[in-house]
Order: sequence, then structure tokens, then C-alpha cells
Amino acid sequence: MGITKAEETYAAIGKLLESGMRLSDAVRQIAADTGRSEAAVRASYYNQRSRLGLKGDSRRGGQTLSVEDAINEAKQLLERALVRIDSEVEVAKAKAETAEAQYEALKTSAAERRSELERKIAAL
Repeated sequence: MGITKAEETYAAIGKLLESGMRLSDAVRQIAADTGRSEAAVRASYYNQRSRLGLKGDSRRGGQTLSVEDAINEAKQLLERALVRIDSEVEVAKAKAETAEAQYEALKTSAAERRSELERKIAAL
């Protein structure tokens, strides 16, 4: 599974915020760069932030993010990515099993369906 639009938006805005840009300006720039509306960009950003369990920008009010906090956030993000990999494998396995079952069902019914179609052709 690839990176989602929300993850992509969150990362792009995060880079702009790290460079010192205000959130509103970052949203405006990403919207202009991607051709998406500011509301869509903002929604993607906040949705991803919520998925990551972040309530707000810890750097608000002039506070800076400590190195230790940044490392902890990075570690949590990487741990969630590990869980996501396992989840993606399980989803792929389920899809493969479903496809295998569909294949077997089609293979089993192929002769009967062919016979039925041949009977209809002969009747015409």
C-alpha cells in the first residue's frame, strides 16, 4: 500500500512548518502547488495529524520541540509503520485467498456453463 494523500500532505506541510512557515501559509502553498482547494489540503493535514494521535502542534506558543520529543515522535511513527506493514500483508493475504476461491468456483462451474451456452446456441 502506497503513501496516502493525507500522509503526503502532512509531510509536505511539516517540511514547510520546519522551515519556519506559518500553517496557514503552508496550506495555501500546498494548495497552489497541487491544484487542490485549501479546505481539502487542510482537511488532509488535520485528518493525518489525528490518525497519528497528535492533538495539536507542540511548538505552539513559542515552545520548541525538544530533541528527545522529536525522537520519541519519530519512534512512534516508525512503530506504527511496522504495524501497518503487518496489516497490509494480512489484507493482501485475504484478497489472495478470495481470488483463489473465485478461481476455483469459476473452474468448477466452467464445464456446466459452457454446456448450457452450447445448448442455447444449438437451440437457435
